[in-house]
Amino acid sequence: MFLLNGRLALLLWLALIHGAGIYLFTNGFLLTRLALSNKTTCDTCTLPATHKRLVVLVVDALRFDFVSPDPPEPHSPFHHNVLTLPRELTATKPRHSFLFNSYADPPTTTLQRIKGITTGSLPTFVDLGNNFGASSIDEDSLIHQLVAAGRKGAFMGDDTWMSVFPNSFEPNNTFPYDSFNVEDLHSVDEGVIRHLFPSLAASPPPDFIIGHFLGVDHVGHRRIVAALADDTLLVVLGDHGMDRAGDHGGDGTLETSAALWVYSKGRPLALPGDEAPPSGLLDYVTFPGARHAHRRVAQIDLVPSLALLLGLPIPFNSLGSVIPELFGNNLQRALELNAAQVKAYLDTYRSSGAGGELGDAWMALETAWSAAQNDAYTGDAHLITLSNFNRVALGSCRAIWAQFDPVRMGMGLALLAIGLLAAWGVYSSLARVGPAYNTWLCTQLTALWRSGLGGALIGFGATGCFPAVEIHPLDAAIFTAALMSCFASVLWLLAASMVPFLRRALSAPTRQLRARILGWSVVFLGCARLIAVSTVCREEQQPYCHVTFYASSTLPEPPLPSLVLALPIALALPWILHRALRTSRSELGMTPLTLNLIGVSLVVHSVIARPLRSWIARGALGAVGLALSAIWLAPKCVQVELVQPEAGAAAPSGPRRVAVLGYANSIGAPYLLFVAALAACVWLTQQLTGQVVLALFVGALIAFMETADAARDAAAMEAAFAGGALPDADAAPAAVPRVSFMEVVPLALLGTSAFFGTGHQAVLASIQWKAAFVLAARVVYPWAPAGVVLNFFGPIMLAACAVPLLALWKRAPAPVEEKQLEAGKQMAKAETDKPEDTKVDAQPLAPDARIKAEATLAGVGVMIYYAALMLGAAVSAAILRRHLMVWKVFAPRYMAAAAEMLVVDVSVVLGAGIVLERIRSRLSAPLYGWAHK
Repeated sequence: MFLLNGRLALLLWLALIHGAGIYLFTNGFLLTRLALSNKTTCDTCTLPATHKRLVVLVVDALRFDFVSPDPPEPHSPFHHNVLTLPRELTATKPRHSFLFNSYADPPTTTLQRIKGITTGSLPTFVDLGNNFGASSIDEDSLIHQLVAAGRKGAFMGDDTWMSVFPNSFEPNNTFPYDSFNVEDLHSVDEGVIRHLFPSLAASPPPDFIIGHFLGVDHVGHRRIVAALADDTLLVVLGDHGMDRAGDHGGDGTLETSAALWVYSKGRPLALPGDEAPPSGLLDYVTFPGARHAHRRVAQIDLVPSLALLLGLPIPFNSLGSVIPELFGNNLQRALELNAAQVKAYLDTYRSSGAGGELGDAWMALETAWSAAQNDAYTGDAHLITLSNFNRVALGSCRAIWAQFDPVRMGMGLALLAIGLLAAWGVYSSLARVGPAYNTWLCTQLTALWRSGLGGALIGFGATGCFPAVEIHPLDAAIFTAALMSCFASVLWLLAASMVPFLRRALSAPTRQLRARILGWSVVFLGCARLIAVSTVCREEQQPYCHVTFYASSTLPEPPLPSLVLALPIALALPWILHRALRTSRSELGMTPLTLNLIGVSLVVHSVIARPLRSWIARGALGAVGLALSAIWLAPKCVQVELVQPEAGAAAPSGPRRVAVLGYANSIGAPYLLFVAALAACVWLTQQLTGQVVLALFVGALIAFMETADAARDAAAMEAAFAGGALPDADAAPAAVPRVSFMEVVPLALLGTSAFFGTGHQAVLASIQWKAAFVLAARVVYPWAPAGVVLNFFGPIMLAACAVPLLALWKRAPAPVEEKQLEAGKQMAKAETDKPEDTKVDAQPLAPDARIKAEATLAGVGVMIYYAALMLGAAVSAAILRRHLMVWKVFAPRYMAAAAEMLVVDVSVVLGAGIVLERIRSRLSAPLYGWAHK
């Protein structure tokens, strides 16, 4: 099996190198922080409790301006001046009610913010990946301190809390609800209301209640305030903010500005005789668009504040600082306890295995601590030095929290670079060996696998057996342009990549070929330009970027053109595929059935009413599954006809002749249907604008295949004319130029363009979570994550799967000339140093050997393209790992590039390594005996 399918082994070897390099670099670049398991158990490390009970209401994405007394201009009737009770009570009862703009440390996702408001610690960027698979919190937290003190708790709302605190609430007072269904914001909130008021009215009520709403419409804040007991402290907060489109996850101002309201119904938080906190402890910030500055705190400041107000020790890992307004004359003691707790945490962390990270900041921390303990500072100055120490500690940890491992990062970068060079060596050698690739692969792969296993992922000594090769200047120019695609317009690069084809059109020997190349090039560039019209904007692109993927930047609904065009395009796409196949008479055989199934999946999902959407989507996916099954079982887009000879008047009729219609595209046609079926799967997960973009992608793909085919025909005719012979349609494929890297690059760029055109960016906020609910109304594994992955990476996957079409489209299987086979065998024999008795003799080649070799060549080419992008993103992330924008720009870009690389590897292995081999094997059925005899 190894010898028979060396192409698959080669592709798997390259994918293994990429995976190993990504694993090493990622483990060095994205490490989680060290979470200490210590618990604060000091009975004297707290203050007398001011309240016996606590009610915390978390409202998902409750941004500060939603409750602000000074909302930004222009006012939104849906967001502003709606939740007015906090500002009303703050104005009428200033000693009982306090309203803050709280800074939520990024990443601004629910799980990370739950950890922050309970432990007081900081999340790391890589923790974002745990947002959908949370585990129990083992470090000290406010919830653990409440349970350790014998307090009984109740919970209702977002079930994420059950993942991190599975055993912290009373079983008969725990009511979690699935919160991941972004289209159902009512069930969770109605469940919270249904259980919250009975809990408040219970006798005795729980010692602490946590309710997590998904929206403000059901909060019922006035009823809640009326139902509170006098000894109960109420806290209403947003776990994070959101941007203008309602997304969150990043570190934008709107995403990190969350509301925080603290209200005491009975005892004032600030007694009449208490002194006001010194102004040096108070931070003010102006919300974007607002007229006045407002008081700001860090969201994690809530943890030490609530702990001391409830008479509990501050959780050990907390880096928050007490909120001065809540403590009155007890502020000095509160700050002293707070600073002592932070110092104990830093000392413990310093002595741990990860303590070296604090080395650069330790002197500043010691200086701040010495100032806080200096008896020369009294009164307000002493309070300021205590608070300053806490803030220096918080700032230092924010700056150095990412644990970088330079050794692993260097090994990962080295392996990625070696993999890129090895892939280019493979590409160049395959291009030279040509049809005798099977012999060459057998000799090379044995050495490669042995050295790979023996060298523990980095001992790829066998790569030295690739000889030096000459790189064509045009290929080098296109390759360099691909590397610069992160910094230039993808559309411009697409246009530039078509220049060689336009040059070929001008020199084509016939008018028909010139018209074909120029016409299809115009179609390709037109589709690419229309794809580029659809955009979403990153935060740093404002105000120079305008959202066109949605109706507006604040309304995540499809624009009017998408609403009008989506259904007609869904109806037209199967017809377009049929017309493309008809040019080579490949619309026969299993093509009608497959296209009908694909058409049903495209159209039905667009026209059925919303209540049946999930069932219809499942039916559509089933239709695509049947289409893929047909391609797998009988990939024959041909028809055999018996042609009667023409009977002349004076000549007797001759023998009958067999004609195989569609033979000229017998491999490319079923492979195009395979790509179309995958596109239908991606189609189901896209929003309307994304579906229009996918249709343009398919149109551009067909146009480029026709352009490349016409350019090959022109080159073959030029070669035949130069040799003084007329071109023969039945000539050996030696006259057909091999797949070049400059043909691979436009398809790779087309995939990148479609990725952006379907509403995606290399930022967390562009993930379209609605795709998780295409097949079900709630989260169902593995379909929910599969929908999100197909939505996000679908265009890249389609481009990688489509690349082998460069070798398959309108290429009929034909035998290889004996001289070519012998030349390839001699080259493969000369490139190996193995003993004579271990050499592998060349096997007889199948008639489609050259086509398979060039399909593998194209697959390796697209791997090289994305490997170069990934290496560039990794190098940038490594060099700029201490840059201010690393977690906003460079880390997400690397993560997207690494994931795209893995998607491309899987797609190429699937398409060029498995599906193509299946099509080839099925085409060996008796039907094709007519052509082989």
